[in-house]
Amino acid sequence: MIVSKFGGSSVASLQTANKIKQIVAGNQNIKFVVVSALGKSEIWKDKITDLLFRLFFLIAENKEYMFLVDEIFNRYEHLSRHLGVCINWHSYKQEFLKQLQDIATKEYIVSRGEYLSAILYSKFLCFDFLDAKDYIIFNKNNSINYKATCGQLAKLPANNRYVIGGYYGATKGGNIKVFERGGSDITGAIIAKLLKAEIYQNFTDVDGVYNKPPNLFKDATGIPLLNFSTAIAMASCGTEVVHQKALEELNGTNTILFVKSTLFPQNFGSIILKEEYKNNKIFVCCSNINLIICQNLTPKLKKQICSKCEVKKIIKNNGKYYIICNSLFVDEKYFYALGCKVLADCCQFIIFSFLKFDKNITKKLKKMQKKLKKYAFFNNFTAFFNNFLIICKKEQKQKVVQILNKIKL
Repeated sequence: MIVSKFGGSSVASLQTANKIKQIVAGNQNIKFVVVSALGKSEIWKDKITDLLFRLFFLIAENKEYMFLVDEIFNRYEHLSRHLGVCINWHSYKQEFLKQLQDIATKEYIVSRGEYLSAILYSKFLCFDFLDAKDYIIFNKNNSINYKATCGQLAKLPANNRYVIGGYYGATKGGNIKVFERGGSDITGAIIAKLLKAEIYQNFTDVDGVYNKPPNLFKDATGIPLLNFSTAIAMASCGTEVVHQKALEELNGTNTILFVKSTLFPQNFGSIILKEEYKNNKIFVCCSNINLIICQNLTPKLKKQICSKCEVKKIIKNNGKYYIICNSLFVDEKYFYALGCKVLADCCQFIIFSFLKFDKNITKKLKKMQKKLKKYAFFNNFTAFFNNFLIICKKEQKQKVVQILNKIKL
């Protein structure tokens, strides 16, 4: 059995949707398709989940929000129309609005992108629709109830094929719960693990795992085969191909994880499996972030910041706190009012090795620090001298890449 997960960029457009249909039609062993909320595309600049987070905060602040609801459902209606799928989106919209007026929680609201994607793709692929709240069961402490989840999945007829939304589930009492952002990977991993799938395919917008971002570095090389410990370390350092917790779910199982491109599924991609072997390469990870800087991070201030954005990491250096965020869900003025400096649309590079940097690499990185002062807000060793972090504005990204290319790690 194969479980296949398709990310936000994979489900967002007509071109990628047709690729998904070709992939699943060509392999009858694919029994579960896990879908994310619609991501960015050539037409749409925002991810649906980001819009849903903004919607929640608008409602909480008693501000006008219907324009966001309209935009969200217009996107699903637009895509389904181009795919030739007839769905009464008005009825789903009315159901959603009713929940907003009743007792809709933050987790209910932000999970609706995956829910709507599963409805759309179950119709498009002619698979059975599964509402994740009935199959991915959480404990009250937000951990997964594996026994209950396995029991629900085991009830499904083995010969059918299913589409399920990633990222969310529910408690036994029916309260919606969500994973961390990128949690559709985790949903697919849990299903693959509990049903002992031979293969878990993670389809995304990149052609496998690379030692460096191939869109930035000419010498980037694909990694056709790696183990879970290597992949987990890369994910913890910013490689966004597969969510770290999804990798941790599969680590130690017999399930093989394939990372492949939705647009070019015929390419080999990368295989992640449990075999152990040493990989001592230098890796470079790059991701887009938002940065909040403050002088004194009290517990109260930390709670306020974390409630309004998606915090990935907090670093203290030279008396300042650097708060790395994936998304800001309120206006930047909110953070300024708290006494924080906000640097939106930044970029982070993480250079790391599984062993301590040798003297030669350490010397090169220290030399590079001086060159980066003009272009980076932050550049320093952050852990055990095998992890070097650079944070810069997006417009300085290419300059940082040029400097990294010159030192030839």
